Amino acid sequence: YMGNTKDAENVEVTHLKPQSTKDWIAYMLMKFLRTSFDLITGYKPGHMDEVKYLRRFIFLETVAGVPGMVASFSRHLKSLRSLEADNGWIKNLIREAENERMHLFTFIQLRKPGFLFRSAIYGCQAVFMTGFSLLYILSSRTAHRFVGYLEEEAVKTYSTCLQELDQGKLPLWKNLNAPQDAIKYWGLSKDAKFRDVLIAVRADETMHREVNHHFADLEPGTLAEQDEIVVLEDTVGEAAKDSNEEAKNNASKGGSETVSYTHLRAHETPEHLVCRLLLEKKILENVQEFLKQLFPQWIHGLAFHVRIHYFHQ
Repeated sequence: YMGNTKDAENVEVTHLKPQSTKDWIAYMLMKFLRTSFDLITGYKPGHMDEVKYLRRFIFLETVAGVPGMVASFSRHLKSLRSLEADNGWIKNLIREAENERMHLFTFIQLRKPGFLFRSAIYGCQAVFMTGFSLLYILSSRTAHRFVGYLEEEAVKTYSTCLQELDQGKLPLWKNLNAPQDAIKYWGLSKDAKFRDVLIAVRADETMHREVNHHFADLEPGTLAEQDEIVVLEDTVGEAAKDSNEEAKNNASKGGSETVSYTHLRAHETPEHLVCRLLLEKKILENVQEFLKQLFPQWIHGLAFHVRIHYFHQ
């Protein structure tokens, strides 16, 4: 999701009815976890305030960020063992985990968990990660269905919160400004409120709901099609467009925007590849020449091995 709050306002609370035995297992596991989670966080719709909702959201996101990372790690190891490509599952699952982690860091800007809260997070993470890892090893499709049902409940929770906010039951959030990091991440308007953040988070959870149900319907080795579901070219909000224009203006004025080396490599064209290899070769030759001047007796053999290793890569 990026910035289109008009579409995000119309998110629907849906439920996929269990069909197979695996679906029912996933659904019952979710119901057990939901009941336990409600008891731990003291969740009672209609009797919640801002502090209670933050406690639930923070706890929720510490759990929601686990499945994507566990699943991607499991598939990464399987890809290494089988010597076969993963067909796009790993990157999409990591993207999901990173998105859930961004939700967490957005909420902890409003509340810093104390010692007891952190201890509960430690314990819950240890139990949930162990259980979900075992489930994913036994049946990845059941695990994805379980996450799909879990995300259905997350959409319900955020929808209930937004409804109570609009009803005036959460007055502290009525005019609360959105954190700057959230504005930048979701491409919200500069005067966005915390309600807009909740809408964006709910839209993300909706995406995760649909994607994990989609993954559960696929055979494990099938090409992942999450990009067709999640990345929509027309969902970039006006704020995101303004940010792009601002970046272009800064570049034209001599400014620059920092990007990672991984980003550059991921978008590297064949022409850029040739330039990079030539530059790295020149750097290697300069390093060898410098080392020869310092250690003329044995550097020749070392340089030979360095060249062999370099061109082998």
